[in-house]
Amino acid sequence: MQLTESPSSLIKLQHAIDQWTIHDPELAAQLRSCLSDVKMTIVQLQEQSIWEREQCQRAEAKVHFLEHRKQAEEALRDAKEELEIRVEERTAELRDTNQQLQLEIAQRKQIEQSLRESQVCLQLLNNISRGITSGLSAEQVIESTVRQIGQHFKTLRILYGVIVDGAITAVHSAQPETMIKLEGAVLEVKQSPEYLELIDRRQPIVVANVTQASFLAPLADGMLSRGTRALLAVRVQHSAQEIGLLSFNSPEPRQWSDYEISTLTEIADYLSIVLQEAQAQQERQHAEDRLRLFESVVINGQDAVIITTGNPDDLKITYTNSAFTESTGYALEEVLGRTPRILQGAKSDRAQLNKVRQALLHNKPIQIELVNYRKDGSEFWIDLNLVPIFDNQGSLTHYVALQRDITDRKWSEKALIAIQERLKYLLSSNPSVIYTCHPNRNRSCTFVSENITQQLGYEVWQYLKESRFWLDRIHPDDLRNVLDHIAQLFEIEQLTCEYRFLHQDGSYRWLRDGMKLLRDRQGQPVEIIGSVIDITDRKWAEDRVLASLEEKEVLLKEIHHRVKNNLQVISSLLKLQAGYIKDDRILEVFKESQNRVRAMALIHEKLYQSEDLAKTDFAEYIRSLVTDLFRSYSVSSRLIKLNVYVKDVRLSIDTAIPCGLIINELISNSLKYAFSAGQAGEISIRLFSEAENYYTLIVQDNGSGFPTDLNFRNTKSLGLQLVCSLTKQLHGTIDLECQRGAVFKISFAEQKQKV
Repeated sequence: MQLTESPSSLIKLQHAIDQWTIHDPELAAQLRSCLSDVKMTIVQLQEQSIWEREQCQRAEAKVHFLEHRKQAEEALRDAKEELEIRVEERTAELRDTNQQLQLEIAQRKQIEQSLRESQVCLQLLNNISRGITSGLSAEQVIESTVRQIGQHFKTLRILYGVIVDGAITAVHSAQPETMIKLEGAVLEVKQSPEYLELIDRRQPIVVANVTQASFLAPLADGMLSRGTRALLAVRVQHSAQEIGLLSFNSPEPRQWSDYEISTLTEIADYLSIVLQEAQAQQERQHAEDRLRLFESVVINGQDAVIITTGNPDDLKITYTNSAFTESTGYALEEVLGRTPRILQGAKSDRAQLNKVRQALLHNKPIQIELVNYRKDGSEFWIDLNLVPIFDNQGSLTHYVALQRDITDRKWSEKALIAIQERLKYLLSSNPSVIYTCHPNRNRSCTFVSENITQQLGYEVWQYLKESRFWLDRIHPDDLRNVLDHIAQLFEIEQLTCEYRFLHQDGSYRWLRDGMKLLRDRQGQPVEIIGSVIDITDRKWAEDRVLASLEEKEVLLKEIHHRVKNNLQVISSLLKLQAGYIKDDRILEVFKESQNRVRAMALIHEKLYQSEDLAKTDFAEYIRSLVTDLFRSYSVSSRLIKLNVYVKDVRLSIDTAIPCGLIINELISNSLKYAFSAGQAGEISIRLFSEAENYYTLIVQDNGSGFPTDLNFRNTKSLGLQLVCSLTKQLHGTIDLECQRGAVFKISFAEQKQKV
């Protein structure tokens, strides 16, 4: 029986024991005790059975686990192998996918870079296009393009230049601060024919290192000196005749990227188109401006404009401007459809009109002067300029006539002809030769009057042909003086010089040349005008006069010398005679007379010693006169001091002798009476000019003064009588002041010399 079934059996056994209790309690108790042990044994057996069952279950579970584990491991191994296979397959797929993705990413980056580069290039091209559409000139477009390229390529110098005479001339450049700005001729490309050939091929010039490019060897030093180590240049069609270059200059060697090459190439190609459009636009603008200008000239011009049909046999007026109405009196509606012959009249020159007719028939332009008639019948002169107009096929469509009113000019021409004839007559009959010449040292002539032949024997053409004709015929001794005068002419603008000139007959003639420098409004010398006159006869007469004057000067000096000697003899005779006189009063009279004679003799001595025989240096004369008087009266200059205040005063002999005698008398009077024996004092003499030829003489001393009761104008003193008489002879005035000594003030005028 299984242990699991024991509970129901034990219950049955318990009921049986309970029944035996009644019959046999003791057996029942024993049975119950046994039953209790059985129960304990059953419990133990149950527990052991449970444990064993659990162990079996665990063993079975372990076996199952091991089997499952083995199966799981096998499955896991199979799964791992399968997973590894799948991982490898997936890794390969992921690797391929990653490579494809990286390739796509690289392609996308390249596309994005290309898009950015294309955007930069398109932006630059758009800016160039916007510049030309906004009306910028070609030069402004170039400047803007170079500047904007420089903003995107900040480490490079952007240079635009034009090839002129085999050299690249910089037009505009943009560069970083580390690179110099290029101006003027920067590269003599004619030194490298290969360089020019590359430019002609219209291929980009790509140079990573200028020192390693053989075709740049002749230019490398110049490029290095300007900080260019690498070069990228593309040709630009600057104009129809000129080639330009747009280039990148790198300060360091570098490999140029495809982006840089393509960008520069696209910009250069587009810039070529834009410059051509700009030039065409400028030409169109100039054409429009010229058209507007021509229209303004036609409408508002001062010359009458007439447009007719192109049939020379039946000319019909189709247009006239307002100047035509003003000059003829005909309104436009009055002449439309009519022939220009309405302007002809009785005095119209038929020969001139026939010339116009022939020009019309042969479709040739003509310029001619005619007499026309206004609407009111009055005549006027015109300068007619007739021009045929042809269309693109060469067919004659119209005639355009410009007619200018030259009536005033015709009258002026007649007046000018009359003036020219008068001037020609005046010049030919004038003894002076009139000329004009260039303001240079050669004095090359531009005009000379025809009377040069009569005056100097030369023909006019000889004077005009040779630039140095005039200077080569001036006497060698006078040439330097003439050249100096010409040099001075530019400072003083007008002068006269005299010189000897070689006549056609071989003799030298004296000429007087008056020159004047003419200047334009800006003050620049334009011409020298002058007149030349033969003064040979006058020079001969002057030489004779000078010789005569020199002879008379010698004679006059001799006369003054002899007069001085005669007066000196008289003075000596008086001195000798005085030696026999014992009376002091008479002796004093002789001394005074001797001093007066010596005063006059001194005047003649100063005159014949002077270069000027007409006037004497009066200051020197006074000093000599007073010195003689001091010596005559034995006066010591230590006691009596002499002060002479006389400036440069020169007096004629008719004034000097009376004035000298007056000084002689007044100084003698001061030396005799003003100072007592041994008394010190001063004598002063002043002579000055108050006005032209009007003088004041002051003689004063600080001695005892003049007696108050003595009238010097009415005295028995011979000396004072002479002073008053000589003052009257000079037509002067004399005054005396006696406050401190004696002061005589004499005013007089220069006496005219008697001829």
